[in-house]
Amino acid sequence: MEYLTFPEGKTPTVVEKGEDNFIFALNRLAETSPDHIFGFDMEWEVDFANNFRSPATVQVSSSDGTSYLFRLIVQGKSRVSESLRKFLEDKNNLFVGSNIANDASRLARGHGVELSGFKEISNKARRLGFTKKRMALDALVKKFLNKKIRKHNNLRFAKWEKKQLLNDEIDYACLDAYSSLLVFMELVERQDENLVPGKKVQVMSKSGKTVMAIGFLQNWKEDNFKNFKLKSKGKDRVVLSFVKSDRLNAKLFYHFNNERNGEEIEIKSMRDLKEGDLFLWDRSRIAPLYDEDSVDDIEFVHDSFSLLFILDIFHGMTRVTKHIKTSHGAFPAFVSRLRDAIFIVNEDDLNTYKSLLKARGMNDDESEAYVRKHWNTIIKTCRRRVPQKETLEKRYIEVIICTFLN
Repeated sequence: MEYLTFPEGKTPTVVEKGEDNFIFALNRLAETSPDHIFGFDMEWEVDFANNFRSPATVQVSSSDGTSYLFRLIVQGKSRVSESLRKFLEDKNNLFVGSNIANDASRLARGHGVELSGFKEISNKARRLGFTKKRMALDALVKKFLNKKIRKHNNLRFAKWEKKQLLNDEIDYACLDAYSSLLVFMELVERQDENLVPGKKVQVMSKSGKTVMAIGFLQNWKEDNFKNFKLKSKGKDRVVLSFVKSDRLNAKLFYHFNNERNGEEIEIKSMRDLKEGDLFLWDRSRIAPLYDEDSVDDIEFVHDSFSLLFILDIFHGMTRVTKHIKTSHGAFPAFVSRLRDAIFIVNEDDLNTYKSLLKARGMNDDESEAYVRKHWNTIIKTCRRRVPQKETLEKRYIEVIICTFLN
């Protein structure tokens, strides 16, 4: 499988200072993206003590490969161009990326810039039925573009605030923004593949986290429903045939009055809809059902609140530790062991950390000793997962019974 690269003749450009340079770059991006959709990514220096670091760079790309890296912090000095701020906060622009919600939050916290509109490409892939869970950018590029992207550790942990960035670092940073846009465009191109007339779908809430109803997609061509506006005020709606919902839900639908041969639309509560009724819904908020026999297992929303609550793992730990006096001499050790039993550290992340220590001159024994000494800090920078129920139960019992019973 080949690595993804920029189109021939396209090279990312760094913009660091001079308001005129920022204005020229932003105008160039606007010219090459008439639809105002841009690939987006950011870089910041990793702090292994888990202290907050503001974004050092912002990368923006257009579909033809035009890409710019805008520097926000250079050698500790922070400055956000006013033209760049206006561009990022412009409500007419849409920025697409991987993990972009966290990027937007970090940008607002670090520089006071509120990213106007953004979409998470992994969520879009999931809602369209192409994936069943969120995926990292490299996995999305592999799945939808049949390409690979380079993710070398020396680039991931680069010093993004230094005076001069290397060409490899610039390419690496901008390629994430460019590849995010390519994935988004591919999803838009293929979004109708799983959404064909007759397909049974989930009707999702605005947040995309809650199933509101189940319905069958109808043929949504304008010729079939010429009296109704399927597209208006930026909305792209589809026609569905109602199957099932929770009768307690009071959300409103645009509903076709079938008795009048579709000549009028009325507003109805979901509780008043019956099987076979036609209604309109935002196209971006429907998702195919993976298993059409599992409709009875769908969890619906009740008056904006779910009746099903699952105890999260942190509150589960609290239920154990609250029975122990914090003044007990073994309390810190017990909490640490319980945490390590519940959360399994990603080995790749841990090995990456060790390789960085070795790159700084430590041998194997010294790096292992450093990791043991600073374990509580190091694991905050690593991904962690909760194991399957059977494994989790064994690890939990080992701590509670085998280690700390007496």
